[in-house]
Amino acid sequence: MNEFCKQPMSIPMSRSSTESSAYSEDSSSISLRSPSPQNNLRCPSPNLRSPNLRSPSPQPNFNIRSLSPQPHYTPKTEDPMREIVNCLLIIFLQEQHKCTADKRIVEILEDYIVDNDTTPNKIYQWLLANQNTLQYKSILAFFLKMGLGCEMDLKKSFNLLLTAARKDYMIAEEMVGDSYYTGMGTHEDEVMAFNWYHKTADKGSAYGYHGLGYCYEYGKGTEKCTKKALDCYETSAKMGNMWGMIDLAKMYQEGIGTTKNLDKAIYWYQKAYANGCEKAKNELDKLTNK
Repeated sequence: MNEFCKQPMSIPMSRSSTESSAYSEDSSSISLRSPSPQNNLRCPSPNLRSPNLRSPSPQPNFNIRSLSPQPHYTPKTEDPMREIVNCLLIIFLQEQHKCTADKRIVEILEDYIVDNDTTPNKIYQWLLANQNTLQYKSILAFFLKMGLGCEMDLKKSFNLLLTAARKDYMIAEEMVGDSYYTGMGTHEDEVMAFNWYHKTADKGSAYGYHGLGYCYEYGKGTEKCTKKALDCYETSAKMGNMWGMIDLAKMYQEGIGTTKNLDKAIYWYQKAYANGCEKAKNELDKLTNK
């Protein structure tokens, strides 16, 4: 031991004498430059290892599980018809928002269906088998209402709309209001129509505000009030509703609920015409020729 201590080995000053004595008589076999990673005399636990002594990945089993979710992913069966229906749904909602006439909406949908090499009946059958969203229920109700790809059934159409409306789907609520107003698929009930329009207007529906305006103007389901009708039409028009624009222009043209103002009437007819309303063009021609 004394011979070993005479050798010119540099030992850190922080090492205690007790620790130095822990070296065995065979310590001359230990590298004098650095302790071997296999020397566990200084390790408090045999499981504690200094990371990355030999390679950047000292634990070959560290990444046994792949980070990619692909081994656990089960791809859904492709359904090209769903893509077509989803596009039809977007078109339908856009045209409803613009207050396009139902017959014109049918023409637009039929054109898209034909362009995609399918038929209205195939779309109807798909919707019939996939009533799992409120949107699909609503467009299915429209198909039944108009007899698009199927036999017309106003009662089934109304029941589908009412189901969706009771779950707060706004488009369905608006259409339920129309159904009660016209008596299509259900009994005619102006009070119920007014209430449904009011409900959608409270949610910010431009269509609902137009329906309310109509009820106030003609006293349908509520007390007649042309001033409230004007306010509702104006709100609807400013939100982009085409029929709100038309009826607001009419109010200014005829001085209903406000003073007559032909400049404002022309302005709102022009806005309606820009949104695709041919009726507005006819009224514009009358006013500009005077």
